[in-house]
Amino acid sequence: MERIVYEARRERRREQRYAADVESILVWEGMHEPVIIQNISTYGALLAGRNFPEINTRVTLIGDGFEVWATVIWLGADLCGLLLSGSVQPLEIIRGRPVRTIERAPSSAITLDRIRPGFYA
Repeated sequence: MERIVYEARRERRREQRYAADVESILVWEGMHEPVIIQNISTYGALLAGRNFPEINTRVTLIGDGFEVWATVIWLGADLCGLLLSGSVQPLEIIRGRPVRTIERAPSSAITLDRIRPGFYA
């Protein structure tokens, strides 16, 4: 019986992410959209909202006491990932809110046994 082992993709981020829940405005090409920063690190942010620009669009993220340029690097149904143009201090952006780091999930392997050609369980 042949056995295949798949491992979860390893986390490759270098900087710690912080849960944020910070109301902000995303601005691009004369448009603006209210968003919630769900988490943030030194060079990136995860936003929740309704309408986002296309991938590779340059945007400005504006909130209470901060303004930072960024590029949209991925899109989901109601989520957006940003690569920030310069480093930020995440704790300054989420000041006044409870601070919580986002734990990295432990890698778990999945084992499949080949029960016949082309079929695994």
